[in-house]
Amino acid sequence: MAAYLPLEIVQSILLHLDVETYIAARQTCRSWRCAASTPYMFRKALQQVPVSLPPTINTLTQDQWTAYFAQITRLNLLHCRQDIQKSVTQRDLPQECSPTTVVGTSADGRKLVSLKGGRATVYERVNLTNPWEYSRSITLCSQWTSVVRAMLEGGTAGCMSINQRYAKQSIAFSSQGDFIAVGLGRTIQIYSLRKDENLLSPAEYVLGQDNSLASTTRGHYEDTDGVVDSLEFADNDTLLRVSINKETTIHQPTRVRYLGCPDLAHNLPDLNYWQANINRIYLDSSSLSVALAGQDEYRLIFRGLRLLPPSFLATQQQEQEDQQTSPLTSRYFVASLQSGVIHSYCIGLATPLTSNSPQTVKVHRLLPSAYFRPGDGITGTRTEELPPLNPRLPASRCDEQHITYNLLDKVPRWNAANLPSATFPSPLLSISTDHKILALYEPSGNYSPAIVSGGSLYLYCLENCHPVYQPGPQRFKQPTQKTSLPHQRANSPDDKFSADARYPPPDIVPSWPFLLDKVPVDIDSLEVKRSTQDDGVVYLKSCAYTVTARSGGQVLEWRMSS
Repeated sequence: MAAYLPLEIVQSILLHLDVETYIAARQTCRSWRCAASTPYMFRKALQQVPVSLPPTINTLTQDQWTAYFAQITRLNLLHCRQDIQKSVTQRDLPQECSPTTVVGTSADGRKLVSLKGGRATVYERVNLTNPWEYSRSITLCSQWTSVVRAMLEGGTAGCMSINQRYAKQSIAFSSQGDFIAVGLGRTIQIYSLRKDENLLSPAEYVLGQDNSLASTTRGHYEDTDGVVDSLEFADNDTLLRVSINKETTIHQPTRVRYLGCPDLAHNLPDLNYWQANINRIYLDSSSLSVALAGQDEYRLIFRGLRLLPPSFLATQQQEQEDQQTSPLTSRYFVASLQSGVIHSYCIGLATPLTSNSPQTVKVHRLLPSAYFRPGDGITGTRTEELPPLNPRLPASRCDEQHITYNLLDKVPRWNAANLPSATFPSPLLSISTDHKILALYEPSGNYSPAIVSGGSLYLYCLENCHPVYQPGPQRFKQPTQKTSLPHQRANSPDDKFSADARYPPPDIVPSWPFLLDKVPVDIDSLEVKRSTQDDGVVYLKSCAYTVTARSGGQVLEWRMSS
């Protein structure tokens, strides 16, 4: 049996494996783990990974090598690509709803609200397997009054333009199921579903009426003239994330804006909170871009910006200099950073907008992309045509397809053609419930002119809360956000990738992403959940993360085991 093979033969077999199969083989039994855990075997396996090994690597003990190898495995998600299980199903909707109906679902999946014209209908169900049952309806007369008023003010010529810009409706359910946010054109309204508040007038906000923001933001900033593309509640319903599209300003064509004031929400927010704070801009991606760029000659743009939860800041052990410049009110975020120098997804730290002090922004980590690969020395282009990994979508409501595939057989991890480009104006970003995984969707992500719809899904690791190897006498220590990974210093002050104080130096251990899948349909929403228990399906017992994407009436789901 393989478990009783001599050590030398086991190591000979391991030397012929790719690094991800090596990790899987190392977990099979004690003898194989012992054979794969020597410094020599670790070093040979890491030769396949784009990692610049520190010069002190030869002095590591076996335990230190094990910790270092575990760090690289974790940061590069080397253990998540085996036997990914994918399902394609029809979206579970009430009978009265069609795939084109605008709907929003609560976080637990037990409440759903549909929007048809000026009427919102709420449905509920006991659990995820029960059918939807009608609960109540709400008439949104006040919102349609706002639209009609805008069309009348625009005149005959303005009506056609207004109709085009107001064609899309958006709706969002709060995490607690107490509020719905509705967007139409530039108007956003929040309605309460609580019995003691549902007769009150909604909280209302209109885009493009924030002239004070331009005066408090340094640099060249323009308020939005776009319309609402999507809505989402955040931070226990104390913030509303607004995705804005169809801009014609210098920040065109998209931006993200967070509305609300979490500091004033001591308990769960009610409608009075939103009526008082819906007009407060907490963060604006275009304002962050201006604050980071300063007076530079090139533009900086943040796309798809998404806030990390406040707990992410609390878990970071910042150095003393960061504590002085980054108050506890600062927030971490992830976004696509686009400029004349860098195109990359990043983790940044920003202070919310206030009238008392200028906004500050700092990029703490640049994630490898097709046009920014820190320290790896790998070259490549994105012109390679890759075969779709997904099955054909089901044609009817009764059809359901499942497929199990191994990414190792289809997608070379270290090929630059399989990296995200970070060049699209509207990427979709989602953070896992445990804040360790970033999933992102880029439309037409392989740059193929033959594909007019669909795109690519990628996964990054955001985790940096474990001991990290650092070159020097103290090789292992708890990381800080600034030095979460080993760094290479700039060779010259002209090196904008590392010498510029606003950007972190390149990582020796990059958090290398992998291409999860390519889909032939446009994705509307994306979420990542950490699986904490068996949900009744046999093949989910060892599932670590579930990535769910929705496209119209379709639901695509990927389950990955740890």
